[in-house]
Amino acid sequence: MMRKKIAHRHERKNKSLGLMGAAIQTHEPGRQRPWVERASDVRFHNVVSISTDGIVIVDRAGMIMFVNPAAESLFSRPAQALIGEQFGFPIVAGKTTELDIASRDGKRITAEMRVATTEWEGQPAYLATLRDITERKQAADRLSEVLRQQQAILDNIPTVAWLKDRSGRYIAVNDAFGKEFGQSTQELVGKRAYDIFPPERAEKYEEECQEVITTGSRKYFEESIVDPQGTTQYIEKIVTPIFDDDGEVVGITGIVHDITNSKEIEQKLRYASTHDILTGLYNRAFFDAELERLGHSRMFPISIVMADVNGLKKINDTEGHDAGDKLIKLAARIILAAFRAEDIVARIGGDEFSVLLPATVTSVAEEAIARILGCPEIVSGQVSIAFGIASAANQDELAAALKLSDQLMYQNKAAQKARLMKGNGYTRNYEAILKREGNEQ
Repeated sequence: MMRKKIAHRHERKNKSLGLMGAAIQTHEPGRQRPWVERASDVRFHNVVSISTDGIVIVDRAGMIMFVNPAAESLFSRPAQALIGEQFGFPIVAGKTTELDIASRDGKRITAEMRVATTEWEGQPAYLATLRDITERKQAADRLSEVLRQQQAILDNIPTVAWLKDRSGRYIAVNDAFGKEFGQSTQELVGKRAYDIFPPERAEKYEEECQEVITTGSRKYFEESIVDPQGTTQYIEKIVTPIFDDDGEVVGITGIVHDITNSKEIEQKLRYASTHDILTGLYNRAFFDAELERLGHSRMFPISIVMADVNGLKKINDTEGHDAGDKLIKLAARIILAAFRAEDIVARIGGDEFSVLLPATVTSVAEEAIARILGCPEIVSGQVSIAFGIASAANQDELAAALKLSDQLMYQNKAAQKARLMKGNGYTRNYEAILKREGNEQ
């Protein structure tokens, strides 16, 4: 009996090895199609012989009935040793699975198996195709490890950080990025800027990324973001290209820093360097710089107004510097209100102010001074200001116009004092102050 079984097994091996006398049909859902009519068919022989995928036919009991050369290579065993053996892997028709194959030479092979139902020698069987995905799997594992390392690095960066591929999709983001948008890092991976940000910001970010990809150079970007509450946040982005072994840009990495505090300090320092602390007007340094700039511009004629607050020294001496500061701030507010936004109004000394009016004739400046002289604070005598006006038609006349406006201001100051001495101008209190100042001079 045992001899008959062995003989029968050898007979089946011989038939399988010789590809003789077998009729195979592959069954697909909803229909049945003859694959080949005879195992000796040349087409079948060619297909299974040259296929880079392993082909294994297994009966319903799990016994191997047929293998092609690619399958022999996968298992590192000849067909004679495989046929008649148990396949040893779970088989489910219509399902794709991965097999971990241990070959006899000690190598580990990962194969992707697809299974379909078929017939072998008139009996139901399974057709399994095996594709060696070892290199792909190893590459995926390496990539996965790299991504895990990158994720660990990103998560240890306290500010927003991310990685993008060439198409602009996020392939990794850190926890800080996720917290910024109230989403997990897994939810953000695979998205693009347009999926996360408003359209205008998304378009800007896409352009920035493309600039880095195109140039292959690290770039620094600054922007201000205003939240719904009106708070302004300033950020700096450092975007760096990622290169492959051939020097091609395959992606980019970005790190975002909140520079709001430093930006605010910078703005305060810049403001302090150009503005008078007491009045908020431009200071002497800014006035001189603007005078130089306008001198090389096409904004002629340029009118210049010089102004001086009368009686400041006496106020400081009799009522204290706080009272004097209030007088200066009152004069600054009155002068600033009389001029246009494009005019440069500056405090250039203790009680001196100057105004640059680009592209303005003298008559326009005179109208501004008339508005000042008619304001309630001037009329009531709360403050007295002397003015001088001059205009320059070109750069060559600018220095002379500045000097002339200063001379005219002092002439106006003297005239006002003279009027006050005669009692023809302002309040009795202010008249007394100026009389005392005149007597001292």
